[in-house]
Amino acid sequence: MTRRFIAWMLAGALLGLAPAQAQDWVQSSIKYTEGTEALGQGNWQLAADLLAEAVRLDPTLSRNHGNYAAALFELNRLQEGWPHARKAVLLDPTNEQAQNNSRRYIKKLLGDANLDTGATLQQVVAVLGEPDKVAEQGKCVWYQYGVSALCFEKGVFSSIGNVTWRPNR
Repeated sequence: MTRRFIAWMLAGALLGLAPAQAQDWVQSSIKYTEGTEALGQGNWQLAADLLAEAVRLDPTLSRNHGNYAAALFELNRLQEGWPHARKAVLLDPTNEQAQNNSRRYIKKLLGDANLDTGATLQQVVAVLGEPDKVAEQGKCVWYQYGVSALCFEKGVFSSIGNVTWRPNR
């Protein structure tokens, strides 16, 4: 563990991080690695505990949020994991695992609430929360959640699609 810690600290220094930042980054990376190993072994609670610590130490990394969301999904702690699934996509729109997590959360959350096309905007927002972005295009008012966009026509959910996340600038 000591060699790994020293190697991570050197990597942090090479990235130009201040010593305190480098230490948090190193500790976050270690917790992420351990949590990911636990996730791969099906030890969901240990994975969630380790990955929660990785997120606390470095909340700017998509991978931390994504794997934490995956562990929480397996524990059926959907309300707790959903914000992390969304955050992972927002932090790194190219992270395919984060995209897949976001999609499976939406499917599960809407399914558990027995919501499908035909549901009202209010019903969907009550389950998924406020969207990351709203845009009007054609007949649709698009509500974006992570990598998915839900089309509402006249306040009724009519379709869902994938989007390329482009943060407001």
